Amino acid sequence: KASIILLASIEVFIGVLLAFGVFTKQIVIATFIHLICTFIPLFAYTSLSYTKPPFAYTLLGQYIFKNIVIMAGLWVIYPTKKN
Repeated sequence: KASIILLASIEVFIGVLLAFGVFTKQIVIATFIHLICTFIPLFAYTSLSYTKPPFAYTLLGQYIFKNIVIMAGLWVIYPTKKN
């Protein structure tokens, strides 16, 4: 339970920093790393992630897979200019 609260708190903190445009480059990189790590259950716990691999996702699998959309959005807002 504590890990879920900690994870949720970190995600809210990331969202607030992105909303205010603070440390955008560093936050985007950290978020990419975090989201890549969330893909581990798709491969390590396939019975929890799929009903019929590889295309029929469970609710957990859908939740993890939606991170691809979030990563695409992060790619768009990643600052490319040197400051």
